[in-house]
Amino acid sequence: MDIQTLISELSKAPTPLPEVDAEYCNAHAIHYKPKALNFYVEPALNAPNSLSPILLISAPAAVGKTTLAHHIHAQLAKFGQGALYIPLQDANIGHDFFAGRLAGVFPQLSKRQILDSVFKGEIVLLFDGYDEVTMRSDQIDRNKEFIAEIYSELTEFEQRNGKACPCIAFLFRSVFADFGVFDEIKQAASEISVLFFDATRRKQFLAEYLNSKGGPSKGHLSRDFLDGFEKSLDSAKDDASVFFGHAIVLSAFGDYLHEQNEANAAKLVSSLKNSETTETVAVELLTNIIRLILEREEGKFPVRDYSPHMPSFVPYSSHAQEKLLLGVAADEFLRRAGRKPVQVATAISDLVYALEAHAEYATLDDTVQEKLSRDYRNELEARITHHPFIDVPSFKAEAASILDKVEFRNPVYREYYFAQVVLRDPKGGWALDAARNDYSHYLALFFLGLAQGRDISQHEHFLFSLISLFATSSSGNDFYFKLQWKADDSRWEGAIDTSHLQVKPFFLSSPLLTISVPLHGILQDAIFIGEEDCMIEIAGPGPDATDGQIELADCTFAAPEIIISAYATKFSNCELSCETLSFADQVGRLEGMDTLAIRGLAGKEPRLQLSEYVENRWEAALNSAKNVGGLKGKSLFRQKLQKVLLRFRKHHRAEFGCYDKKFRTRILADNNDAEVASLSEFLFEHDFLTRSVPGLIVMDQAKFSDFDINYAKQNQISFGPKSEDLYSELISSSHGKVFK
Repeated sequence: MDIQTLISELSKAPTPLPEVDAEYCNAHAIHYKPKALNFYVEPALNAPNSLSPILLISAPAAVGKTTLAHHIHAQLAKFGQGALYIPLQDANIGHDFFAGRLAGVFPQLSKRQILDSVFKGEIVLLFDGYDEVTMRSDQIDRNKEFIAEIYSELTEFEQRNGKACPCIAFLFRSVFADFGVFDEIKQAASEISVLFFDATRRKQFLAEYLNSKGGPSKGHLSRDFLDGFEKSLDSAKDDASVFFGHAIVLSAFGDYLHEQNEANAAKLVSSLKNSETTETVAVELLTNIIRLILEREEGKFPVRDYSPHMPSFVPYSSHAQEKLLLGVAADEFLRRAGRKPVQVATAISDLVYALEAHAEYATLDDTVQEKLSRDYRNELEARITHHPFIDVPSFKAEAASILDKVEFRNPVYREYYFAQVVLRDPKGGWALDAARNDYSHYLALFFLGLAQGRDISQHEHFLFSLISLFATSSSGNDFYFKLQWKADDSRWEGAIDTSHLQVKPFFLSSPLLTISVPLHGILQDAIFIGEEDCMIEIAGPGPDATDGQIELADCTFAAPEIIISAYATKFSNCELSCETLSFADQVGRLEGMDTLAIRGLAGKEPRLQLSEYVENRWEAALNSAKNVGGLKGKSLFRQKLQKVLLRFRKHHRAEFGCYDKKFRTRILADNNDAEVASLSEFLFEHDFLTRSVPGLIVMDQAKFSDFDINYAKQNQISFGPKSEDLYSELISSSHGKVFK
């Protein structure tokens, strides 16, 4: 059933409204004439084919329930159907509220006349904002009395007249049903769900919203803008683009676009549509959308209970909302880590304390103070569960742990606020679980975008998480991360690049860099280059961690001193360039030594500092690694050729390509890999690799296939018998000396 069918069902007995008391209606914000809307895009519904007398219309937060109610009212009026829009947000709901409110609207009619007209379908009632009524336990009981009154009157009518027509609609946020308010009436009700806007409706809404604004319209930009932005969000999380399914988000998005001049708006569209997604566009837009939504939410808090006593107190500012939302983000992380979620409850207590510390609070008598504090706490608990950013899984209304269950309804909100949690509490232990991380690179973008001066020196513990988050943005072997010491600036400068994401540099100030890899963590495709006075430590779980191995894969480390302090480390095609390589006393397991290359700096022999245990177990293997991992000849050739080929991927401008920048930094390791450099020169000379496309290195896969060298799977190359012929050609050339 769509909305037009719903309206048709509600207007089967079109009858004008009886005479109303306009003054009473105005005093209670009741609309007996429909409110004019600039435009409206009808959402899809999940509804039964036939309707009961009572309609329970639920929708996620920020989908536009109030606007839907006004739209239904306006459409009913077109059919000549009398209807009332009755807001419940500020109503004192309780026993006899139903009949009492209608008696105030229609003072010339008896109670029986009014109710008979309603249940015959001659007067349609649209109750809106039930979810915004105060949710204190005493109010929940009064809400149930209100519903019980309606059910009692409906039952009495049907006993006299038979089945009632569809006539009463409640519009509320989906989670509100879990309070049990509607339990008694559900048997006489049809449950209808309002769905998020799909892609077509999103574009239609944004275009019409922009066209409705004053000044030059930018509605023509909406399609390309949403297409580009949704694509970038989907690259982070499959459900992230649903962020734009909320009417309130699209409105805020439209307001932001409207504020831009035409040239800047067109430039933003172009950057999303035609170019690689940039951090600036993504973070700036999302941050502004979130800010605008918070500002709109400020007015939805029932301030009437506070302003008479504390006129300068603002109970639900954007700052107050942020404190609650930061608590939600922290609690979601704590739950995933198996720790007790307490941050939302703490945030509420802090806000109540701010109320009690306000100068105007001290002037009130004890009874008023106690009531304000109690009501404010209860209201904050209700508001956070009803916030448009928040969802609450099904729960029992009487459960005391509801605050433990609140979570963000979309990863965009979750990652925006968790980035702030990490930044505000450097010692909070917020490193992500390497085995169960379901955050996206937008967390990393927000983290860097919100870090002051992009300096993350206080957050060195989060470095591995940062690298891992950006690695999730890559589509294969196109991820590039580099952290290099800049002596002139006395700081490390980080650079990250993938095929579709470019990130501005970020910084760490201490020359002593500790890379902490968590349990089961894999540090992959990363380069760390330090200079004089720099030291790199690769840390990990200690000997007490069960199965606490970390893995270093396709990484390059260079510094005067490198320390391995993780208890168990697996190397996979890594290079360590240093003057001194130290293994801490707690090191107890090393694997993959045959893939490790240990080099000296400036042509000097690297010095090994080994604990007694490491010396007894792996001294020979480490000394072999000082000689290019102990490999020579065909084995070394295959290892280095595999390193080259696995960096190439299918590309829209060539069958297999690798960006020239990545070729230099990842394959040639900034000229630190002499064997790969010689092999690459040979491959270019014989046209296995070419620079036929600007900025791109192109691989001729057919030429490699002629030598039985093929991709066996995504991260593996197969070498057939003819591959020895290519090796022989290499050895016989001037480039083959390093392989002999």
